[in-house]
Amino acid sequence: MNIKIPIFIYSLLYTHLGFTQIAASSVFRETKSINPAIVSMRPAGAFSLLGSSDKVTKTQDQSENYDNGEAIAEIEVNRSAIFYGGRGGGFTSELFIDISKGDKKTTLKADDQETSFEDKIISNFSLLSFGFSPNFGLSIGMANSEYQNKYEGTFNGYSFSSDFEYKGNTLITRIGTTFGSSVAAGMFLEMSQTQGTNKSEDLSESTSDTGYAAGIGFASKSNSHHYELSFEIIPFLDDSNGDASSFPQRLMLTLEQRLSFITFGYSGRLYRNGFGDTENMIYTNLVFNDFTKDRIEHKFNFAFGAERGHSLSGSLTLSDTTSVQPDIVSVGSEEKYETRIQELGISIKYSYNF
Repeated sequence: MNIKIPIFIYSLLYTHLGFTQIAASSVFRETKSINPAIVSMRPAGAFSLLGSSDKVTKTQDQSENYDNGEAIAEIEVNRSAIFYGGRGGGFTSELFIDISKGDKKTTLKADDQETSFEDKIISNFSLLSFGFSPNFGLSIGMANSEYQNKYEGTFNGYSFSSDFEYKGNTLITRIGTTFGSSVAAGMFLEMSQTQGTNKSEDLSESTSDTGYAAGIGFASKSNSHHYELSFEIIPFLDDSNGDASSFPQRLMLTLEQRLSFITFGYSGRLYRNGFGDTENMIYTNLVFNDFTKDRIEHKFNFAFGAERGHSLSGSLTLSDTTSVQPDIVSVGSEEKYETRIQELGISIKYSYNF
């Protein structure tokens, strides 16, 4: 008997970059902005190089199907990025270029049987933002991605096979505004247009999607601190039947403080209804595909260096979520099982601030 495991169609309908920067600029000068209006508010220019590695283990109980059955997905995402941000005070620009590669190995075990297969994603992203004034900013970006899932094997007397490939690109347009000084507020609106091609043994089709997003944030800021609370929403009207409470959402809290040559930061993020993020679009597909349960992610940032000159910074991201989730072996299946997702991400960044 031949069983084709359904593979998700990679979709990129919503695109967000940065960490809680909707109302005010980050104390970490090398950090890009979600709201392009913040670009013109940068107190210093910055050039930075980033490298990061993220490891995720996704464990699922499948004892209902097999004796001592368990599915384990081991995911690794490596990325490198370049960032430039001009000093504010008028017309200013930011440029961000990101190259990411993700690999997922899924293993199905039961007693003395075992089979495994792999998924791969390659993505390139570039974003150019212009800050004309604190009252108006514009961002234009392009994301290109390629997803491959090709394997075949046997397990418990059944054969598994897949031959699927997706290639696509997304054009992003975002506008934003801010107002206020020590206490500030900001908002942005975004539209993204995706064109893609899905190919398999018996399928070849083109896809076209348009997505919308909006965000609002409130912050307390100074040259040495940045405290912000923000909210983002993606109005998927077709999926939610017009119920705003069902829209994908993200609530974020950021606390950043500079103490002489050391800067500390914390960002807590609550994801609801399957909220996706372009900065983490590999996660959206390799890790959190069909994941709609609320989940919390913690990110700790640090930096050593003065406001001007060389600095070294890094971050640690942690997340541990357990819930009943769709079958991770047969993606697209209606069956759901107890699943635990553990995430550990580490990044290192060199910057020169001027």
